[in-house]
Amino acid sequence: MQYETIALLGSNLGLSDLDQVARLNYMCNDLGLDTIEDRAALGVAIEAGLAQFGRFRSHHRVVEASRRRHRVGRLIVMGLRPRGACWESDRVPVALGQAMPGYDPRSLKGNGVTYATSPQGADHTAGQRFWSAQKK
Repeated sequence: MQYETIALLGSNLGLSDLDQVARLNYMCNDLGLDTIEDRAALGVAIEAGLAQFGRFRSHHRVVEASRRRHRVGRLIVMGLRPRGACWESDRVPVALGQAMPGYDPRSLKGNGVTYATSPQGADHTAGQRFWSAQKK
């Protein structure tokens, strides 16, 4: 399990039990869902009232809806921007349609600029080559 998965499927959703985070991670991997996109979707689902902050069962239910191709589940696999629009959410954490990763751009020089200007959107790997070359 990666740092981002623990942070974004864990504390971002109010979950502190690593077994629950691991179960959500397994479900996402089994369905082929990216955990960055899915945690963002679950965060937007919380704001839309479809899940509850800190309640594993509500998050499990939303991800399980993807497996069953339920109406909510179909939205989960569409991408974050369409989900936010369908759920009429005011706060959708995306740049150019891609969900924000678990790296705070305030602490890593240039990440905020990279998120905003990369053709990939909020991609935390897009600026690595540039910033690595600047250090040499």
